[in-house]
Amino acid sequence: MNSRDRSRSRPGSGSDWDELDAVFDALPQPVIAFDTDGAARRANAAVRSALGIDPSGLDADGYERLFMGFNPRRRDGSPVQPRELPSRRALDGEVVRGEFLTFTNPEGRQLSFETSAFPLRRCGSLVGAMSVWNDLTYRVGFEQGLRDSERRYRSLVDLSPDGILVYCDGRFVFANPAAARMLRAADPAEIVGRPVLDLVSPARRDIVIEKMRHSPSYGSSPTFEEQLTCFDGTPLDVDTTATAIEYHGRPAIQVMIRDSSVQKMATRTLEQRVAERTKQLRKLAFQLTHAEQQERHRLARVLHDHVQQLLVAAKLHVGILRQNVPATFLAESARQAEDLLRQALDASRSLTVELSPPILHESGLAAGLEWLGRSMREKHGLEVEVDADPDAQPEAMGTRVFLYESARELLFNVVKHANAGRARMTLARVDALAEVKVEDEGAGFDPSVSPDRSVRTGGFGLFSIQQRIEFLGGSVTIDSHPGKGCRIAIRLPIVDPERAPVPPALAPANGRSEFVPPGPAACDWRAGPRIRVLLADDHKIVRQGLIHLLQGEPDFDVVGEAGDGKVAIEAARITHPDVVVMDVSMPDMNGIEATRRILAEFPEIRVVGLSMHDEEDLALMMREAGATAFVTKGGPSEDLMAAIRDSVPHIRRPPLPARADA
Repeated sequence: MNSRDRSRSRPGSGSDWDELDAVFDALPQPVIAFDTDGAARRANAAVRSALGIDPSGLDADGYERLFMGFNPRRRDGSPVQPRELPSRRALDGEVVRGEFLTFTNPEGRQLSFETSAFPLRRCGSLVGAMSVWNDLTYRVGFEQGLRDSERRYRSLVDLSPDGILVYCDGRFVFANPAAARMLRAADPAEIVGRPVLDLVSPARRDIVIEKMRHSPSYGSSPTFEEQLTCFDGTPLDVDTTATAIEYHGRPAIQVMIRDSSVQKMATRTLEQRVAERTKQLRKLAFQLTHAEQQERHRLARVLHDHVQQLLVAAKLHVGILRQNVPATFLAESARQAEDLLRQALDASRSLTVELSPPILHESGLAAGLEWLGRSMREKHGLEVEVDADPDAQPEAMGTRVFLYESARELLFNVVKHANAGRARMTLARVDALAEVKVEDEGAGFDPSVSPDRSVRTGGFGLFSIQQRIEFLGGSVTIDSHPGKGCRIAIRLPIVDPERAPVPPALAPANGRSEFVPPGPAACDWRAGPRIRVLLADDHKIVRQGLIHLLQGEPDFDVVGEAGDGKVAIEAARITHPDVVVMDVSMPDMNGIEATRRILAEFPEIRVVGLSMHDEEDLALMMREAGATAFVTKGGPSEDLMAAIRDSVPHIRRPPLPARADA
């Protein structure tokens, strides 16, 4: 029979323990009662939750083995022997109060308890002992966390680049190393104990005293500028932030100081760098825009001066071939070849206009926007009301082209998204800025939509325009609401801040322009007077094709050819032609100005305008200069010959010979 069975067999012993059950269950702390043999006889529910053990059924040896297996230790870390357990000492008659012990439970978790134990007596006789455990695990961990937090905070304060000062009752009680360096003190200890007003100039003391009287409440951090006097007498401008804290149980004020002179210098340096970078970005944006437009212009000129001229010359020769072969298979092949060349020429001409509209370079932005309005009506059915002020034209060609392309993109957006049949486009001068505005009364949109969504809904063009214009020193104003239309205004400087030059025209394809006397006629028809024709075109291959075409007719006599407008004027003075076939786009002096000057000096001469492009604006400008007709190079050769003949009806033409295929 073990000691537990023996204790239970003692008369009345069970009732002694049963009287404690109600007390045990009411206590929140773990409580264990032991009999005189050291066996655990009673334990409340808190024991199981706090210690993770079930003490029922343990005799004295089992209890000792259990708790010794928990590795009990004192606060200083020294181990506890079995006879030193509080319960054992209580059975010896000792009262143990508040002894700190740590245990490691079977799960490996460390537990901390404040243990008290005292003997149980009944009628003066020892009947057992009781052990009470107060769980200190959370409090110990919390205190350790506080110590660790304080240690980390002190490290941060010591390493902080900002000065940190704490004062109570008008005197400093703490200073970190950064504050000592800022205030020219040997170390923080030199600051501690000094009055706060020692660092304030006499002129500022009343103000500082007033600020100190109205100390910040807990949690508030007002920031203000202040000038302090360092310990060596030098002034120091600082930004201060004051916060109410508790320092070792006393109300105090923590002040953080930052050298504002360094901050101001850094701000000025940053602003200067931002300004320089902005200027560089703006310069790069201008250079990018101008380089882009120059490259587009170059490609357009290559197409115009080379590809299109070769196509025109080939078309002229095929036309001559078609007119002089019998109506056989060769004639049909020549007709088809001429038609294919016309299609290739139209495609090349359309691409040239897209790359660099000739009207924009010949007549300026206002005329270009008016042409754009007509083009949108013809191609997309959008009626565009155009009101363009020629005086609002920017100096730089790149800026003009960018505004033109932006306006075209905005009109495309009206066609694609606005569901509107009409729009209004204006060009106006606003102070030193050129403003292009496009308005419609269509579907509208929400300008606050993010750029990512704009990309998904097809608005990337507008977003791209905004980005480019910001770098170019301009602005974009958007006034739009869903269902209420849209008004977008783009503004760019009229005077180019970078003074970028206008892209130079390429040199003529045939080299130096000069007056060239005509060669021998391909056909020498002598029946009556002929129409004397002067050819002015900067492309030699086209001139040669025109000479072959015209000299193959009985009523034409080519008296000379010129490669630019200035040479055409001199050639007209020498040859006195009846008709000048004048190309519109030529270097040095274009055909419009050359026509105006020739007719001012020789009003009897007739001029037929010739261009690679069939824009109405070019035709109108040539007629305003005095031209009697305007034809395109890509059109049928019969149109050119008819225009020449119709311009001089007073010259009697000889009868045309019968064709070989008649």
